Amino acid sequence: MRNWIVLFIGTMLVVNLTACNKADGDGLAKDADGLPVIEELMQKSREAFEMRDSYSIEKHETIKKFDEYDGKKEQDSIRNVDYKYEYSKDPQIFYIERPDEFMVSKEYYSEHGFALFSVNEWSSSHKWPYTEAQLKEQFDPYQFMATYNLSMHALKVKEEGGKYVVSTAATFNDNEDPSKTMKKDIKNKLTLTYFIDKKTYLPTKVTTVLNREIKENSEMTRHVERSAEYIYHSLSSAKKKKLINMDKEIMKE
Repeated sequence: MRNWIVLFIGTMLVVNLTACNKADGDGLAKDADGLPVIEELMQKSREAFEMRDSYSIEKHETIKKFDEYDGKKEQDSIRNVDYKYEYSKDPQIFYIERPDEFMVSKEYYSEHGFALFSVNEWSSSHKWPYTEAQLKEQFDPYQFMATYNLSMHALKVKEEGGKYVVSTAATFNDNEDPSKTMKKDIKNKLTLTYFIDKKTYLPTKVTTVLNREIKENSEMTRHVERSAEYIYHSLSSAKKKKLINMDKEIMKE
């Protein structure tokens, strides 16, 4: 009888422990608040993103700068910059539109080489200026975690409508070359937020805000705020076809 009681209690403990970390219909383990375990959610989202055949990204960035002299704010400047990224897995194509000082440059990468649009014309080369890994990093919504050495444990998740909102905030200092005569004290504060679709697990938007405080000397401090919004879209069949056709139009033998 005692053995049966021990077996029953042991079985109930296993059932209860399993239930505390039980996966619901979405296949993700939940925490005590009924929210997905962050490591599983981010892994599933990354896998879903990597499975995409094609997509586009809109990047909207605002750069604000001002100097502070003895506590007084001077020399305000604000610049808005828009980027566009398009990607096809099969055939593999990377397309980037990035603003230059006076114009928007366009970059096209395919199996046939690299082409750059500048000064109203395309020039092409059989060699890519970047490796495939470097290009993929520009398109990867999760590269911020590695770039800023962020830990999964620092991420927090909540639900907002049909989205999981995953966010974190971090502060860190930049250490300049100690051999420099005029060393600068640089402090950074980063806020990073992912918006992940609850049904597909695909990231729909990522926002970053990086505040830098650069102490030039005892009297002057420079402030730079870079806020960016990355919006992810599916690439329609018509746009993908146009992307593929560009290869024939701009690549030269």
